[in-house]
Amino acid sequence: MGNAGSDRIEGADGADTLIGGNAADMLWGGADDDLMRGDDGADTLWGEAGDDLIYGNAGPDSAHGGDGADVIEGGSISMSCTAMRAPTRSRAMAATTR
Repeated sequence: MGNAGSDRIEGADGADTLIGGNAADMLWGGADDDLMRGDDGADTLWGEAGDDLIYGNAGPDSAHGGDGADVIEGGSISMSCTAMRAPTRSRAMAATTR
């Protein structure tokens, strides 16, 4: 779980629950099925492998699903989705910002 400052949180092998703090956080889910929540701030969330649940919450977030059947949910503000391929990864990812 993140704190009041900007956090960098990385999941390990296995299912993880990752929750950012109140600033701009970067979260990586890692392998398996993860639950990720950005909380406040401009967060960047990478689901990576597995079937992930990714919640952006408040702030202009960027969410990337990765491999697997991922669910990405934003806050109450409208969202736009763009399919893209990350330049340093070999798989296609869906980028969602709000």
